[in-house]
Amino acid sequence: MMKFIKNLLSIFCKKKKPSKNIYGNNERYQQNSASLIEIEELGNANFHYTEFYASRTAREQGINNRPTEQRILENLLKTSDKLQHLHLFLQEKFNTSNVVITITSGYRNWQVNLLVGGSPTSRHMAGLAADIKATILGMELAPDKLARLVIQSKIQFDQLLIENNILHLGFSEHEADNRNEVKFAEKIKGNWVTRKISI
Repeated sequence: MMKFIKNLLSIFCKKKKPSKNIYGNNERYQQNSASLIEIEELGNANFHYTEFYASRTAREQGINNRPTEQRILENLLKTSDKLQHLHLFLQEKFNTSNVVITITSGYRNWQVNLLVGGSPTSRHMAGLAADIKATILGMELAPDKLARLVIQSKIQFDQLLIENNILHLGFSEHEADNRNEVKFAEKIKGNWVTRKISI
């Protein structure tokens, strides 16, 4: 009888396997999703937490661009994990630790976004976008080359915008809503114009 009860318990109390990591280092987000996120948690092995909201425009204009809203911090944590995943992918692909990803623009509050001429609906204001450059062994990658590598890394994204000298990564708040679109973007007479491309 006792053996029968133990068998029943083993069936109904079986531990579930953890869900697949879709952000690269998504464990941090899963662990923090039920508790308040501190801004320092945005940092990881290859990025300092301040890189995700640093802004020369904000500094020059005396604007506090440090995010405090939990929803934005949650989004930035996901963005941080995806960029860390990309960094590790590049290290493995090129078999070198000499990889540098520079965030030229991360989170922007509405004031900073307005001053830099960002779109009124920019994902930067939600913590769901980053403009980046990357160098491998000291050589900077062209934005289109970097876009191809982002696709190869299997990161889910909403839009990759290839601009003159940077690559814009935009994400949806919910993973299932990411469209994985790749576009060329340029500013014409003060307005951003995009067109879909295949690479």
